[in-house]
Amino acid sequence: MRAPRLKWILVVIAGLGSACQRKPASPSLPAATAQQSSSRGEPGGPSGHGRPTPVGPVDLAGWQFDVDVLGTLGAGRQGALQASPTRAPKGKSLADISVYLWFEDPAGKPIGAPVRSVVEGGALHFHPDFPTGEPPVGLTLRIRDGETDQRARLALRPDAIGPAAPDGTHGGVVTAFTVGGRSGFVEVKLHADHGDLEVWLGLDRGLAVPFDLPLATTPTLTFPELPGRTLNLAPRDTTTNADEGGKANVREGKTNYFIFPGKTGPDASFLRNPSFESTARLSFPIGDAVVDTGTFTLLPHREAPGTHAHPHAH
Repeated sequence: MRAPRLKWILVVIAGLGSACQRKPASPSLPAATAQQSSSRGEPGGPSGHGRPTPVGPVDLAGWQFDVDVLGTLGAGRQGALQASPTRAPKGKSLADISVYLWFEDPAGKPIGAPVRSVVEGGALHFHPDFPTGEPPVGLTLRIRDGETDQRARLALRPDAIGPAAPDGTHGGVVTAFTVGGRSGFVEVKLHADHGDLEVWLGLDRGLAVPFDLPLATTPTLTFPELPGRTLNLAPRDTTTNADEGGKANVREGKTNYFIFPGKTGPDASFLRNPSFESTARLSFPIGDAVVDTGTFTLLPHREAPGTHAHPHAH
């Protein structure tokens, strides 16, 4: 009789071990809600939005959220904010509620139109247009769930406000470089709808005088906050190398215009983000030297509807 009894004891012990390994679900957050954004606090931020800047906790209708600005907010460009749930009413999920966000002036007056959240990675994401003029000092979250309608106001920290929308000649970000005692300028235009880049070099900020390099030159764009992301740019072709506006950019075997991606079509999905924000730096060879722009903040060019025709194939 010992063998059957011993077998029964082993089965009980195994069952107890399995039960110890199973962790009970959080009583405050449903499974569909409890998934926190794993990239909160990482240098690159969620989905290439940029570093999170805490706005503060908020308690609404039985929910608790930690609210962050992703990257920075700048005049004339689309921002990104995230509300990560830390507590939820019993039996509720993010899909059950409608949450809206808008900016406010010092008097509490709304600035711009409210935007509705979308659920991404177990958190609420908002993509409002940040207004031009005097920057807002706060924001309001409004939650609606059946007959429940509550709102809460939060202050915006000064370090959440960043550069305005790019203002280069072509709508891109302009940064400077120095080579051989001369100064030059680079304009980097990110088309966030397709994840491609255009780069121009000039001796003046308006690029009226091109800074030409040999057609075989391949400038490199790196992202200090996004490890492993390195983009190699090249001319579109070696005949006219026209930009997306149709202007030819080849002069005596040289050019000041480069694009990404080229014919090799490397993965550009991380750039397809209207709220993309990351530090970047561009480098290119001149003879035996390498010119480096230093670090700048890369932001998307804001396209007017129907203006980005993409005459080239990726």
